Amino acid sequence: MDKQSRKFTRKGDPMSKFEPRLSKDDAAAQGDMFLVLKNKTRLRIIDHLARYDGLLYVGEIADVLEEKETVISHHLAKLRKAKLVSREMHGTYAYYTLNVEALNQYRQFLEQYSPPNGASM
Repeated sequence: MDKQSRKFTRKGDPMSKFEPRLSKDDAAAQGDMFLVLKNKTRLRIIDHLARYDGLLYVGEIADVLEEKETVISHHLAKLRKAKLVSREMHGTYAYYTLNVEALNQYRQFLEQYSPPNGASM
């Protein structure tokens, strides 16, 4: 029996009851959103900005993470594009801060797949 002609799930629930929560386009957008977090340097930058709440200069981040400023700048640009960090210019220097609202959106997306308190998967 193929999927199209099946009217009930193997558990006996009607197939008409089921519909995807995410469209293909929404799933692609969410996938792109999480893809930025795949890189270890970007995760370290996020961790550093979260730990030392406030504006940090690219050179400060590079020194602490023991990376070149150009590498950090490259990753900060990707994080900015994903709206995970904000940039504030002071003269010719760019200072960065974590965008907590954007991180909350990631958390909220994942929470919709979490079991209720006390329940296990």
